[in-house]
Amino acid sequence: MKKIKNVLLVFAGNAIVAGVPLITLPFTTSLISVGDFGLLAMAQIIIAFFIPFVGMSLATNYGVNYYTLDPANRDKLLSGGLTLTLLLCLLFECVLFLFFSFSGKEDIGGFGTTIIYFFPVFALFKLCSDLAMVDLRYREKFSAFFLAQFLTSSLIMISIFVIWNLKVRNWLYIWSVYYLVYSLVFIVLFSNHYKKLKFKYTLDLKVIKDVLSFGGKYIPHVLGVTLISMGDRFFIGLILGDLDLGLYAAAFQISATTYIVFYSINQVWSQTLFRQLSNGIKVSATVKSSLLIFMLFIIVILGLFLVTPFLFPMLVSPEYINAQSLVLPIALAFLAQGGYFLLSNYLLYDKKTGVIAKFTLIASFLNCGLNYIFINDFGAVGAPLATIASWGIVILLIFMQLKKSQVNSSGISSI
Repeated sequence: MKKIKNVLLVFAGNAIVAGVPLITLPFTTSLISVGDFGLLAMAQIIIAFFIPFVGMSLATNYGVNYYTLDPANRDKLLSGGLTLTLLLCLLFECVLFLFFSFSGKEDIGGFGTTIIYFFPVFALFKLCSDLAMVDLRYREKFSAFFLAQFLTSSLIMISIFVIWNLKVRNWLYIWSVYYLVYSLVFIVLFSNHYKKLKFKYTLDLKVIKDVLSFGGKYIPHVLGVTLISMGDRFFIGLILGDLDLGLYAAAFQISATTYIVFYSINQVWSQTLFRQLSNGIKVSATVKSSLLIFMLFIIVILGLFLVTPFLFPMLVSPEYINAQSLVLPIALAFLAQGGYFLLSNYLLYDKKTGVIAKFTLIASFLNCGLNYIFINDFGAVGAPLATIASWGIVILLIFMQLKKSQVNSSGISSI
């Protein structure tokens, strides 16, 4: 019962945050044009590419090592990791400043220089928010996790509603609200963490090197995942234009409700899995649970298929109605990603980030080629087809690697 309660709290918290774009969709689609909505989606892709370079996968690193580190070493990991990410953010700002100063450019891909300066900062804010949420989950403060997500969502929705009433039509303001609120929540939660757990800021060069090693090896993986997950929108914008991208982005936000279900369940499951493996439970004993979870994922997809004809017209403006046919194909792409989550947990526990990175990079390059071919041949629906094929290849490669490897109580060895 406790596990079910924890899953429900994590799911509810993540669902509320993920529901913000969905709930505010009628307001945002009435404020900005289909073309600007496409531009907003493109900005999201660019920031996603900044995240692994600025954040060094610190939140993932913290979660994977949580059960093997004592509180003092966790403090060292947080201290070194946060210091490093702040320095990396400043480094990117300096690089951007030098680039724009010497090149004389004032616009790149429709984005002004002022907006581009925000991208590394937004990536840092996202990392901070993720880290705060991981800390709450691994300390099993699930009620606090839900409350933090609820308050975050409430602040965002109030801000969007104010923007809507003021009829502000600049999409940058709308997007800035999300990241500023995320950073505010992190500051509040981390201050509370500092007081209650007597956090000690301790810089250790070895820890910083370990963060760089973990995050550096993980960069190709994160970029590969980002390319597979978001490459669809990039190629649609490139090949079909902002109008088609805007329609696709609207359908994507509704389909993303399935992703948040899969992601939430996997968050709790991976935490349980890591604890079981650290306690000596054999990997083979956990496989049945992974399969049952994937069956649950399939049921979620069937549910979305049944409600989409009724839900979609209620959530979007009439000019977006043609995007309804894209909801199910995109959701099936998320199902494939959910399968990847469940399998990659085993390699991630054993810190085989290089192996995961190799597989996702192979699939991401293939994804680029498939997107180009399928979108030209089938239009926007070709994008989720390319994504499904790419995740399928990653799943096959990981499965073959696991079958080839010796499984023991400490994780996956001989890889």
